[in-house]
Amino acid sequence: MKSLAEQYGVCDLKYAIELKELGYKQTGFLRWAHICGSQRLYLRVNDNAYSDRSYIIAPLDIDSEIETFKVIAPTVAELGEALPIDVYCMRTRELGELFWKAQYISGYVRIDADTEANARAKMLIYLIKKGIVKL
Repeated sequence: MKSLAEQYGVCDLKYAIELKELGYKQTGFLRWAHICGSQRLYLRVNDNAYSDRSYIIAPLDIDSEIETFKVIAPTVAELGEALPIDVYCMRTRELGELFWKAQYISGYVRIDADTEANARAKMLIYLIKKGIVKL
């Protein structure tokens, strides 16, 4: 079964948090949210990205909707806009394993991940840390 991140084409929470800490803009279509009274994280449509309301994509099993944590969940497209033109992603198979790879041609860097969004997020993190991408 696909994870919530995989279903909606967003990067995993750990990469979203790291991108936020590195200064990635906190505007986008979707966000990760922790709802008060629950141990689960939810994927929500961002308030100011779509309308005045926030829609929960994952089902709620609690009454309270008070958020105690939120961070933008960058989509594949949003991450692609932040990456340099000479970064490409492709799905590949090596030694029987299927995975996504992001490759930065100018710097001869390759990063592998389980999803396209994670590959792009990991590459963006790498390029920001190396000073190649400025936010």
